[in-house]
Amino acid sequence: MESVPSGTRIGAGKSSLTEKKIQKILRRVREDQAFHFYRGFDQPMNETAVSLTDLFKKIERVNVESVAFHQARGDFEKWVRAVLGDGELAMRLGRISHSLCGEALRVEILREIKARMNQFRVTNSP
Repeated sequence: MESVPSGTRIGAGKSSLTEKKIQKILRRVREDQAFHFYRGFDQPMNETAVSLTDLFKKIERVNVESVAFHQARGDFEKWVRAVLGDGELAMRLGRISHSLCGEALRVEILREIKARMNQFRVTNSP
């Protein structure tokens, strides 16, 4: 898990992220809460993601058909919201255009996840 300075707050108002919330989003989850990749219905790929960083890495390398399958069903959005507790990223993933396909879809999903993870990287500046 990435380190966040104690007492750090990102954002303002209701959408502010506390250190505790960021740690929850970035944590490693139990295997029974992991994201399981499928090629299609009843076609498991024996690939799982147990954190946001792991999800990013797996989306980079799994078959693009699996990425499209899960995005069309809203699976990434649901898992990020329900398991990781990140409603903001879930909303961003849900807004990705349904007209995207193939590598363009993969790139857009990865871009949204990376942008969100970059929001959590806080540097201590004087």
